This record gives sequence, structure tokens and C-alpha cells, in this order.
Amino acid sequence: MFDWNDLAVLCGIIGVNLVMSGDNAVIIALASQRLPAHMKKKVMLWGSVAAVVMRVAFTAIAVTLLEMPYLQLLGGLVLVWISYKLMVSSDDASDCKQASCMMEAVKTILIADTVMSVDNVLALAAVARNSSNEYLFLIGGLVLSLPVVMFGATLVSRLLERFPIFVYAGSGILLYAAGELIVSEAFLAGTWIAVHHSLFVALLTLSVLSLGYWQNMRAKDALSEELEEESLQPADENL
Repeated sequence: MFDWNDLAVLCGIIGVNLVMSGDNAVIIALASQRLPAHMKKKVMLWGSVAAVVMRVAFTAIAVTLLEMPYLQLLGGLVLVWISYKLMVSSDDASDCKQASCMMEAVKTILIADTVMSVDNVLALAAVARNSSNEYLFLIGGLVLSLPVVMFGATLVSRLLERFPIFVYAGSGILLYAAGELIVSEAFLAGTWIAVHHSLFVALLTLSVLSLGYWQNMRAKDALSEELEEESLQPADENL
């Protein structure tokens, strides 16, 4: 039988899904934004399914994985690289119509989903264990993840189409998640990074965002110079 405690647990799981699935939605939207509409829909679908499958796969082994040394540090660093890569490559507004681009987007999503799934599952498990129907709520939470991720990815994708500047906001969210993963690494306990937790995460996020912005500005300047040279070339030939 369900009681008020179960209702509270259900609300908690819904809340966790809304918060934790946001990272997955941002990854999917950023990775697929250069693709044409028909490819983007496929990537969003498969990326959302992959996010849920990864969570299910990690449910049974999440605790064991967290006991492995350096795993969260490695996962955080991988997520930093993915955030930077998406921020820089997303600055190119041209569509990518090749199938290889779609596979590249799916690969990026799979790697990022793998990194983030452990924390997502642990958060759901922490809420679900407060109920006598723990496994029922845990499974329900995992199933609920699919529409949440799908809706979130679609919403973020539309925002990116209308306001490209949100690429940096999305990358910032992922960098924050990466910083939290790094700080939670067990062997870093008691170090400067752990003691100044918030400062480290803020510095990491701002540093990588600044680097990505600088790289994008360099690419734009190089493209402008190239276009200017091409426009002057016919005039030079007529002289």
C-alpha cells in the first residue's frame, strides 16, 4: 500500500529527475544543434534512450564504481573536455548533413551519458530508499527519465536556435557538473580543491568558458580575414 511517505518519495524522484536530467538534455541539444532537422530528431531520440539505458545499466553497479580510485576525477575531466569541444564546435552555425556528423554527435552523447549516469542513479537511489517500495520507485524514476530528457533536449535545442549565446550557458552547466564530479573524488578530500569547493568549481567553469570564447573569437576573425581576401581576389586579378 502507498502512504504519504511514498507520495513524498515520488515527488522527490520527480524533482531529482528534473534537476539531474537537465545535464543530459543540455548535452543532447548541444551535440545535435548543427544537424539538419531530420537528423536532429533521431539524435535526440537515441540520445535520450541512451541516457536512460545507461542509468539502468549503472543502477546495480553504481556503488562499486564509486569505490574505484580516480574514477570520478577521470569522469570530471572527460566532461570538461566534452563541454569545451561542444562550446567551440557549436559556434559554427553551418549545418552538418553527413551521416558521420550524426554518428559523432551520438558518440559524444554516449560518452557524456556514461560519465553522468553514476551520479544520477545514486541521487535517485538515495531518494527511493526512504520508501518500502524502493525498487518500484527506482524503476519508475528511471522510466520517467526518458520523457524528461526528451522534453528538456527539445526545449534547450529551441533556445539554442533562437539564442546562440545559450551555448555558453549550456557549457557552463556541464562544466559545473564536471567540477562537482572532480571535487567528489575521494583522494582529493582535505586538499585545497575540496576545502575551497565552490571556488574551485567557479574557477574551472569560468576558465574553460573564457578559453572557449577566446577560441571562437579567433576562429571568427580568421574566417573574416579569409572571406575578405576572397572578395579582394577578383579585383587584384583585373589589375
